[in-house]
Amino acid sequence: MTKKNILIVEDEVLIAMQIKDCILTHGYECEGISICFEDAIEILNTTTNIDLVLLDITISGNLTGVDLAHKLNEKYQLPFIYLTSYTDAVTIHKLRATKPVGYLPKPINDVSLTTMLDLHFDVQVEKNREHVFELKIGKNIYYIQLDELLYFKVDHVYVEFFFSDGKKIMVRASLATILELLPSNNFSRINRSTVVNILKVTKKMTNMIFIDEVSFKISSMYFKNN
Repeated sequence: MTKKNILIVEDEVLIAMQIKDCILTHGYECEGISICFEDAIEILNTTTNIDLVLLDITISGNLTGVDLAHKLNEKYQLPFIYLTSYTDAVTIHKLRATKPVGYLPKPINDVSLTTMLDLHFDVQVEKNREHVFELKIGKNIYYIQLDELLYFKVDHVYVEFFFSDGKKIMVRASLATILELLPSNNFSRINRSTVVNILKVTKKMTNMIFIDEVSFKISSMYFKNN
């Protein structure tokens, strides 16, 4: 399958390079990085090889990312995903009118970015969209592939998620909050700091369970429920 080619429109160079590194590592191509409306139009006019645009709302120059979004709809018929620090209802309502593929709040989370791209491009993932859950913590949204989630555990004031493909996500929240938000009944708390996906358990002993080579101790408080 031909690799999908993405144009990044972002005027903060460090953020743009982070995004570029992320999508290249994940198997996508990057057509280029633009910091303003005019640069983006020049690239759009000189190539037919762009499949999607990652579009910051506030870019350099007098014209904004929203102005470019209108051009993408009217002239180029290209899908785009907004990158934004603004997640209030008024802004989102304004952005929705331009019909983006989606929104990603800043700071950009690599897993959320690649998951959203995969959802757009990969037909098989699209068919299994119900397995992708939007975990909303404050102003941030994390995209969780539920059928790939092995377990998650407390790490100080964070919760760290572990996935079957080796990816990890760290979220500032309590374990109880995460459990309340997750839609699946397949996640079971086995001790004070750990929740496992019971469908991924490969072995169970008296007070231990295993997910592949990783072992977990079941505390007496939670033993009867497991």
